[in-house]
Amino acid sequence: MKTICGAKLPFVLTISGMSAVTFALAIVSALLFNWAVFGVVEKDISSDAQDSLFMAAKVTAAIGMTLYYQTYWMFTYRYKKVASLVASLKSGKMSSSCEWTNYAMHLAIIANGTTLAIINSEDHTHMCEIFWLWIPCAFVLADCLVLFMSLTQIWYTFRNDTNVMINERFMIFHLALLIVMALS
Repeated sequence: MKTICGAKLPFVLTISGMSAVTFALAIVSALLFNWAVFGVVEKDISSDAQDSLFMAAKVTAAIGMTLYYQTYWMFTYRYKKVASLVASLKSGKMSSSCEWTNYAMHLAIIANGTTLAIINSEDHTHMCEIFWLWIPCAFVLADCLVLFMSLTQIWYTFRNDTNVMINERFMIFHLALLIVMALS
């Protein structure tokens, strides 16, 4: 994980690849779900086959969701590390790195996706709502918090340098979109 976060090109390729796989899994999940719903009417699919298609769609969606939140967390944590590095270089003081938060968040996202893939059935609708909606909302809010702290640190470091702050305006817009997504 440190190698991926250290170099720019592997980081960009990893984020891009994970995003592409996430959207591919979303498409596959939608196709499986539609096949399960409309296959009964049009193709006379048996009830067992329909249940298998529903389960495959839900597991595929859980894996895609896990990759989606992993991608966002990798981007956010990388931005935090860069903000800390730039602030420490500008001030001359070295800041401590909290790697355990990075690993804890990755483990929490993986645990949430795994739990959702395992309990994904009609018998556990309340649990599925928690693992599909509320815990991922907490992931997005954690991303917003870390991104806000990073933007504040960058602003505080470069508050008098107007040339550097152009990219941060786009990051503030990104933060605003994340907050809107979390609230919706």
